[in-house]
Amino acid sequence: MKRPFPLPLRSKQWIIDYVMNHQLYHPMNSWNGGRVLAWNIKVNMRYDQSGQIGERGEPVEPRFDARWEAHLDTDAGYDLFHEACENALRYYTEDALWTPWPGPGPDKAGKTRWEQGQFKFTVNGRSGGYLILTHWPGPQPRGWALYPMIWSSKGHLEDWLNGLSWKELRLLHEVMANLDYDLRPEAIRNEMEYQFNWLRTQWEEGVVAGEDEDLEKLEASRPDLYNHETA
Repeated sequence: MKRPFPLPLRSKQWIIDYVMNHQLYHPMNSWNGGRVLAWNIKVNMRYDQSGQIGERGEPVEPRFDARWEAHLDTDAGYDLFHEACENALRYYTEDALWTPWPGPGPDKAGKTRWEQGQFKFTVNGRSGGYLILTHWPGPQPRGWALYPMIWSSKGHLEDWLNGLSWKELRLLHEVMANLDYDLRPEAIRNEMEYQFNWLRTQWEEGVVAGEDEDLEKLEASRPDLYNHETA
């Protein structure tokens, strides 16, 4: 299986420069000086909320298209957006299932390279717009209880990077490059469309269940019309 993202490994200094030039974020306020490795996950691109994503998702009923669109225009549409975001992030945050490519399990040599739970994340920002790496299977800086992977300044980060071994630097670079790929705008858009597909299928099941219940009530109310036996 070919790695879906590039992973150039030119030199130790090249990786240090890569990390230093990456997105850094102040998790509380800029006055505290703390910096963390972060990924912008704000949904600020156009994406399809119709739930119709073809073979990428579950089939939906065309007869519900107009009702679903009207449903999105109510307050429920706002709630659905946040539910989609929470569902998409659960893989990184609540369940800690994310691992770098090619995922958990043994490699070709039979060695287990990654295990679920080795990488942990949290979300920060006024609207939860940044995903922050808090744990990885390498050396941790002397961070805060809430953000173990935090540095007091860019100088602190650079000193920490220079203290890592070549193997540790390569590992950190691989993790970050993988996250850069997974959290690119195109991938976020696809994930949101997938989540809205799932939400619509759940909504449709509820609508159909409600229709069946209404039909049962109607049949019970007029046994003379629906050929139900009466006592």
